[in-house]
Amino acid sequence: MFCTTENAKMEIHSALMPSEQHVWSYVFSELNTYWLHVVIGIKNQEGLYDYRAYFLTEIDDLVTLTKRPGTTIYEVGLVSPSYMNGTDNWQMDLLEAIAEGREPDTEYPEHYYVFELRDGKQYTYPADGNTSTLKDLKTVYNYRYSNSVKDDN
Repeated sequence: MFCTTENAKMEIHSALMPSEQHVWSYVFSELNTYWLHVVIGIKNQEGLYDYRAYFLTEIDDLVTLTKRPGTTIYEVGLVSPSYMNGTDNWQMDLLEAIAEGREPDTEYPEHYYVFELRDGKQYTYPADGNTSTLKDLKTVYNYRYSNSVKDDN
């Protein structure tokens, strides 16, 4: 989840922004966990695309975006902490697919995500997941299959 403060609130003229939207100069997270940077295009009334970048912490929100009429997913970046990506830093990598599964050999089977990057690498969350032992793996997002425009008709 992302947070912000009242100090970050920015006033924008109502002609530039729908009343249900708010503008903040920054957001932050106090959690040391992954998040998704998603760039989409939404078809407007003129048939052109308005671009937006979403910062998501929930996989279900990404799945919802893929089902939105008139929306094209241009890229999904996995922003991962060092313990997850095996480096000394946070990094963002383009995502190819996300699968979910469970670790069967524990007293309380734990839910895992497997993130497949465009370069073929895989990260799991939680980070200690072994992709070869996970059970009931199912793909919940795939860039190739979600990257088509959905018509409103």
